Amino acid sequence: DGRVQCIVRDITARKRAEEALRESEEKYRNLYNNAEVAMFRTKLDGSGFITVNDKLCDTIGYKREELIGRPTSINWANPSEREEMMRRLKAEGHVKAFEWKLLTKSGEVRNCLTSLKLYSAEGILEGSFIDITERKRAEDQLRLSEERFRAIWHKSFDGMRLIDKNGTIKMVNAAFCDQVGKTREELEDQPLDV
Repeated sequence: DGRVQCIVRDITARKRAEEALRESEEKYRNLYNNAEVAMFRTKLDGSGFITVNDKLCDTIGYKREELIGRPTSINWANPSEREEMMRRLKAEGHVKAFEWKLLTKSGEVRNCLTSLKLYSAEGILEGSFIDITERKRAEDQLRLSEERFRAIWHKSFDGMRLIDKNGTIKMVNAAFCDQVGKTREELEDQPLDV
């Protein structure tokens, strides 16, 4: 008979959906790799990294190829911190703002703050962390500076008082109390003219 039957399907909608998915995946990949926080997926048992972003590689000092499949537990400077994190993770399914010490490739210890989510059915952890080493150093320096100030303030033989911009006495030392014959309680948080 010589007739040819042809079935034509319009696949325009499917092609659009595939292109939209490709664009979405590319945007996600760019966000993931360019994030200013270290991001990762690992096996729950710690036997290996599955994915890592550029910031994690920069922070830890390894190339991506060196990290994928590498046990994650060797990057913990203090194994008991990892045990505590895992205990919390298994109990709650997630961990937020957990502070721990990271061991870099060069052997440097960095203070980090991490948040994780557990996907127990898949045996996967997903998370991120930030390096807070410089912040911790600044906090330690501030604490030491405050301790020194307080030691000098309280041990000084010179009478000293700290007054705010409104003329309220905020702090006095023992020598000042002795000089004016009043207690700290009688002077602090009082107007300057007391």
